[in-house]
Amino acid sequence: MNRLGRSTVVALVLAAAPMAAMPVLVREPLSLAVPHDSAICGYVAAVLVLVLSHLFAPPARIEKIERILLGVFLLSMPGVYLGDWRLFHGSPSWLWIELAGQVIFGALAIAGMWRWPWLIAAGIAAHGLAWDAWHYHSGSATPDWYAIGCAIVDVGLAAYYAIRLRSSG
Repeated sequence: MNRLGRSTVVALVLAAAPMAAMPVLVREPLSLAVPHDSAICGYVAAVLVLVLSHLFAPPARIEKIERILLGVFLLSMPGVYLGDWRLFHGSPSWLWIELAGQVIFGALAIAGMWRWPWLIAAGIAAHGLAWDAWHYHSGSATPDWYAIGCAIVDVGLAAYYAIRLRSSG
């Protein structure tokens, strides 16, 4: 634990803990051709990159890796819902809702990567606590199990990044 401080270990556990819920939530075989299934693989890859960066990257570069990785994660999250809408022939009225989410969360991600990293943590938290919760039992094209799982993942990653930002000053 010499290389990893206590707050980093706690933060990494918060980021990785949602993986334990996946076997309970996923009710169908996974396929990379389905947007919400690909997102699960993306989340697992993101956590692995975070862990590996803390173990092997020079400490001065970890903050930049986190900002870019989690910014791209936030930028891509609404795309899962948009992809599910297209693949599963969602209602035309939902298209505007999904596009609005892409614009809002995309703007938070870009502003966070460019200048204000706290917007990334806030955006990921808002995605989980508001966007995912709103999609649950809403009639959207995305399955309810995914909305629950995504909310859990988002809260864990937002807590991870908030702890990391606070500890880095």
